[in-house]
This record gives sequence, structure tokens and C-alpha cells, in this order.
Amino acid sequence: MKIASRLLAAVTLGVASICMPDTASGADRQTTVGIESGYVSRNTSAYAGVYMRYQFSNFFALKPQVDFVFRHKEQDAFMLNLDGQFSLPIDTGKLNVYGIAGIGFSSWNVKELDEDGDWDMRRHGGIGFDLGAGVGYNVSSSLRLALEAKANLVKHYTTALVGISIGYNF
Repeated sequence: MKIASRLLAAVTLGVASICMPDTASGADRQTTVGIESGYVSRNTSAYAGVYMRYQFSNFFALKPQVDFVFRHKEQDAFMLNLDGQFSLPIDTGKLNVYGIAGIGFSSWNVKELDEDGDWDMRRHGGIGFDLGAGVGYNVSSSLRLALEAKANLVKHYTTALVGISIGYNF
């Protein structure tokens, strides 16, 4: 865990030093609220959730999100994440490509055998890191679409998530 946190800090500082913008723009202080859905590798099923994204500057946005992983292979989950999005300096106006680094909590409900040999549903939770990348597109001043891929790194319950989102900018 110490190595992962040091790696996360080094990547964050490296991206921050490369991508720091010189000036602010109209995208500063933009808030987006929306829904998201996609694929989860751990139980090979889908997830759905809600998010809020707050754009502090051209460089950085904060995105808290709550997701539910649908039951498949006797497993489902609840995920609560706080991700930072670090935009690459691509000057297109409507498109932004970004790296994802964050922290989150996931709680997996898993069907397991108990001491008596009977099946029982047990909950396994943990705090971990998110690392990934995404691309967002502002279709209009009020509509944002995004595609993200990230790893949710939690001890014994690491999973990959690939999803799309649609949101309202205001």
C-alpha cells in the first residue's frame, strides 16, 4: 500500500507539473451533474451511478461519484469515489483528455460458504485508489459526454471499470 501511495503521489505531481495551464478560461468553475454506466471486470457485469463534477480550472476537476455494481456471479457492490481529473493541455475548446487519480471505498456483497458448509452472503469493504484516464466532450454549453476507464485498487477486490456518462453543465 505504501508503494501504491508513493506511486500515486509521483504520478499526480508529474502530471501537475506538465499540465499546469498559464491562464484561466471559461471552463473554470463549471459544475456538471449526471449519470454514468458501464462494465465492471470483477464480476463481469454492469454498474450505474450518479456523479457531480466541479471544474476548478482548465487543469483540474474534482468528481465525487456513487455507483452500484449489479449482481452477477453471486457478487454485487456499492462504490463511493472521490476522483481528481488532471487535464492534458490539448487546446480544442470542447474536448478534454484527462488522467484520473482518486481515493474511494467499495463494499462487495459476496456469496461464500460459512463454517457449517452453508451458503451465506458476506460483505467485504475497503478503501483504495483509482487510477485511469478519460475523455470528455462538451456537446453544448449545457451537455457533457464522457468515456472513462480506470482501475479501482482495493486489497483483494481490485477491479477495472469502463463507462460512459452524460451530464448537465451549469
